[in-house]
Amino acid sequence: MILSPTLITDAGVVMLVVLVVLGFATTVSKTFRARHDHRALLRVRKLRPFVLAAMEHPADNVATLSQLPRKERDAFVALARGLLPHLRGVDRERLVQILETTRLIDAALRQTHSRSPIRRARPARSSATMVSIAPSAAAQATGLPP
Repeated sequence: MILSPTLITDAGVVMLVVLVVLGFATTVSKTFRARHDHRALLRVRKLRPFVLAAMEHPADNVATLSQLPRKERDAFVALARGLLPHLRGVDRERLVQILETTRLIDAALRQTHSRSPIRRARPARSSATMVSIAPSAAAQATGLPP
């Protein structure tokens, strides 16, 4: 089988175009990811003092928590869940109270009864947090006594 020089040239041009398109797609993807990560970092920086203030005065800040946009509320819950394993005593109880008002435990319990295996597995990822937040809620989810 003899290959013509135009076939080899055309194949080279096609490969070059594909590489350029893939390079462009990778650049755009990295740019969007970096932009998303930067916005998430700004959200965390903005909400960290709010989490600490909510721990000092939980009753005052619970009302403002419900007024936050969804992404900021999710970031607040993520910050609170991240702090939970490191706290003890009264601070931990206050943080648990805040998380209970955000209905995090109720949402996790509802997901354990989902038909989707992925949704059922999400609460298991934070099961240690859920058990440490409310043992009775964890017992309801598993069906075992507290």
